[in-house]
Amino acid sequence: MTTHRRAILRIYGPDIQQDTVEVSQTAPLTVGRLDNNDLPLKHTKISRNHARFIFDGETLTVEDLGSSNGTLKGDTRLEPNQPIPLAIGESVTMGPFSLFFDRIEEYEEKPKTAAKPEKETTAPPQPSTKKPKSQKETKDAPEPPKAAVQKTESTTERPDVSPPIIQPPASPPPSATNGKSNGVPKPLEGVPTDASTWMQYLPEIYSESDFFKRFLLIFEAGFAPYEWIVDNIDLYLDAKMAPPEWLQWFGKWVDILVPDNIPEERQHAIVQELGMLFKARGTRKALARHLELVFGKPPEISEPPEQFSTFIVRLPIGRDQDTAQNRALATQIIESHRPVHTRYQLIID
Repeated sequence: MTTHRRAILRIYGPDIQQDTVEVSQTAPLTVGRLDNNDLPLKHTKISRNHARFIFDGETLTVEDLGSSNGTLKGDTRLEPNQPIPLAIGESVTMGPFSLFFDRIEEYEEKPKTAAKPEKETTAPPQPSTKKPKSQKETKDAPEPPKAAVQKTESTTERPDVSPPIIQPPASPPPSATNGKSNGVPKPLEGVPTDASTWMQYLPEIYSESDFFKRFLLIFEAGFAPYEWIVDNIDLYLDAKMAPPEWLQWFGKWVDILVPDNIPEERQHAIVQELGMLFKARGTRKALARHLELVFGKPPEISEPPEQFSTFIVRLPIGRDQDTAQNRALATQIIESHRPVHTRYQLIID
């Protein structure tokens, strides 16, 4: 058996799925918001690929992968793409999460036993019972007809199904905006206040100038909201976290109404169930669920036996809510789900 060593990190933060994580000698540990990371941390202040830990059996190093909000060791922000050693008892901070270097463990790995290949058994060659043809018979034998190959050209053109180009919201998220408190401007999160991180892209001679370090901060602070949008574009496409102005656009993909005059949490709930509403369109289930998501209460849908192809929709939201706006909204939803041969009656009480 082979003895290996691994570093153990303790994780502290909101909504964590595990308390500890290990860094082995054979593979690094990646941290980020995407699910393909070894340690996915779902938070807006965590970049898609945020940091990486490497353990060589003796030393544990941490490397920031160019994240937007940075990685802190104590009060010092790490330089991007520069591994920094981490001692036992030290910790690094990424957004609201802290990773504490707890200890180094030794473990034994059992060697893998290779399966023995099975011996192939080949049957001895059988003597041929066919009589060989004479040279004359072979010469006089007619040649088989050659199959005619017909070339066919496809004239069908593929339709253009490229998605529309949608511009992202102009306003950045609240965490990337600069506000004021008691007349004092607040620094932008993720942007340093003493020297610009853009200095790493300039020749080394400029690093000696304090003026350039502060001068580039003007441009870095101006571009920070747009860099935040690019780095967190997956949040704009998430049904739970997308901005309100994107939710109606999602509904248009499958022609499902997402009203913009209802609470935002209800709009997000509709977008999360767009797949079910689209697949079950034209059924009582989809109509009832769509009305419930919009108005907050499940409706009562009945089919009177004496009236053929007629159903009654009763919305129990209160008579004070029987307004022209709510009635028009409910009618629009019913019209989008009802079969074309049916009639209906809407009652709000």
